[in-house]
Amino acid sequence: MPTQVSTPLPPGEEAPTQVFGRFTLGQQKIADISSDLAGAQTAMQAASDRHQQATATLSDLLESIRGVPPEEVGAKILALQTNLQASLQTTALLLHTSIVNYI
Repeated sequence: MPTQVSTPLPPGEEAPTQVFGRFTLGQQKIADISSDLAGAQTAMQAASDRHQQATATLSDLLESIRGVPPEEVGAKILALQTNLQASLQTTALLLHTSIVNYI
C-alpha cells in the first residue's frame, strides 16, 4: 500500500502513486532489490575477471621486457634510427625533384 504524502498539495492535484518505475513513494519490493543486487554482483564479477586477464597480460609483457639485454635494445634502436634517417633522406630527395632536372 502506497505511503501517504504528508505535505499539502494545491487544490485539484492528486498525490503521485508511482515515482520511478518500481519505486512507489519510498517503497521498493524485496524481489526488485534482490534483482538489482544480483545484477550488480554479476557486473562486479565480470569487471574482476577483466582485471585479472589484464593483469596477467601486462605481467607477461613486463617479464618479456625485463629479460632483454641492454646491448640488444641498443642495437635495435640503432637499426631503427638508421632506417628512419634513410627514409627521411629519400623523402627530402623526392621533395626537390622536378621535371626540369630530367630535361
